[in-house]
Amino acid sequence: MASSERSEYRHLAAVLLLLSVPAQPASGHGGVVEEEDACVIRFSYLKAHFTVYQPRTSGREEYCEDLPDAAESVFVLEYLHDQLATVPIDFRIVRNVTGKGRFARLKDIGCYRGIRHRRGLPVRGQRTRCNARTRKGPRRTVAGKKSIKAMR
Repeated sequence: MASSERSEYRHLAAVLLLLSVPAQPASGHGGVVEEEDACVIRFSYLKAHFTVYQPRTSGREEYCEDLPDAAESVFVLEYLHDQLATVPIDFRIVRNVTGKGRFARLKDIGCYRGIRHRRGLPVRGQRTRCNARTRKGPRRTVAGKKSIKAMR
């Protein structure tokens, strides 16, 4: 055998070896590491990838948080774990009316918990009729209301 034939056999053997190796599962999203990806949503140790597309206004551009337009949108949620297939998914679309973006607080949004915080009342469903003195402050007497001793 000549040296050129040997090199051809070596190349052929290398190609056959590469073709016999099973393919590794490929992941989309440009090969971004999940820890750095802002579109990954975590549920304890489970993860899902959330992406929004607006085909009519921005073509194939992907968004995770802030959408540029109020237009027809396609929401894609890819499960990275099979256990998430049984979990019910619910999400809200919130319009940014405060100008604070993702730094808006409950008080800024005006939700129930934010209103309770603003008024200084208990937030998590505690009683306020006979308790909550720490949050409400000292008792204020109401003018015109007679005490029990004066009624006797």
